[in-house]
Amino acid sequence: MTTLAPQHDLGLAAETTLARVRWAVAKAEAARAGARVAQADADARLNITITPDALRAAWTHSGQPAGAFELALDAATIARAADADGYVSLDVPGVILITVNAEGSGSSYVRAPMLSRLGLPGGSYRLESAMIE
Repeated sequence: MTTLAPQHDLGLAAETTLARVRWAVAKAEAARAGARVAQADADARLNITITPDALRAAWTHSGQPAGAFELALDAATIARAADADGYVSLDVPGVILITVNAEGSGSSYVRAPMLSRLGLPGGSYRLESAMIE
């Protein structure tokens, strides 16, 4: 069994990056969520950065900024865990759960209820990368 350690117990500074996630999101869904997207063929990208005090979401489309969102976090609610199989998880309850293989191999998993706060409908989005630092 893995024990989750609250981030405030780890003595991290507020600007410390805990995790990064990037999804490809179809233009229609991204536009509904407030991203400024053009008619170009490229999907929008949703880039999430988590620090002990905030989750920052930044939309890009064709490599250009297309919108942003910030959610204040309480470091005491953020938990990190590692298991014997080499997987690391970062959990912000009710916001986002990220699980990655610490060695960069294997699969990544992200469950993100916070996507609905951005106006994205439920469903699956193409996860391009997930990293816990």
